[in-house]
Amino acid sequence: MRSQRHPDVATGKVDLKRPTPEPLPESVRFAMEFVKAGGRITSESGVYGGAAQSAMVWLLKFRGTDVASLSTGGLTDKLMEVIRFSFDGGLIFNPGLGNYDEGRDKRLTIAPLTAVTMAPLSVAPSDFLSELQRKVRGLLDQYLRDGHLPIENLTVSLEVCRTRPGVTIHADDLTTGFLYHMGQLLGMLGHRLGTCRHCKTCFLAGRTDKAYCSRPCQALQYKVDHPPKKGGKRHGTKKRQRSRHR
Repeated sequence: MRSQRHPDVATGKVDLKRPTPEPLPESVRFAMEFVKAGGRITSESGVYGGAAQSAMVWLLKFRGTDVASLSTGGLTDKLMEVIRFSFDGGLIFNPGLGNYDEGRDKRLTIAPLTAVTMAPLSVAPSDFLSELQRKVRGLLDQYLRDGHLPIENLTVSLEVCRTRPGVTIHADDLTTGFLYHMGQLLGMLGHRLGTCRHCKTCFLAGRTDKAYCSRPCQALQYKVDHPPKKGGKRHGTKKRQRSRHR
């Protein structure tokens, strides 16, 4: 089958000497989207102080995403982000290769380096994301309410290899990998999660005593806590009334 030839954008002519590049193989396109998804998950590393912090913020945003409102492209991107998070939390923790700080990551008991069995989804992507989101929302709400969270019925297997450091955790499905990495992030950063006193949004705080997700929410809550006093003198109104009678 010959490759299709398309006219040049500038001249409108078809260059018969230059064949149109063949489309990339599916595996290559998947790998490229996989890398892009990791970039989106960790895109706010500079804002929140690290890749793990950015991944936690992504997780909180996923918790509140309106899946039904996503466009076809947005749904595809979100599914790829979920696939990436299920593999490695959007991160690549690899002890011994220079990007694993044992002091900072001392809460980790097992390096979250996961291999997930990729099987075709048995339901539509939107249904899969909605069901996963329901589980994530319920678990996070329980963690915020009770201060601890048992994540039960996860079946994983461990693999160690003499030629590479760390532990590889194999999961049989995306949901298991996703919840495993969510547990890892909660173990690292759960003590910094808070609920905004004004808008009730769950957020990642820079300090454990921070009560608001943003300055606007703090200002709005101040107005709620300090409403204007009723019955006070309104000198400005009287002054305007006198000026009208002149």
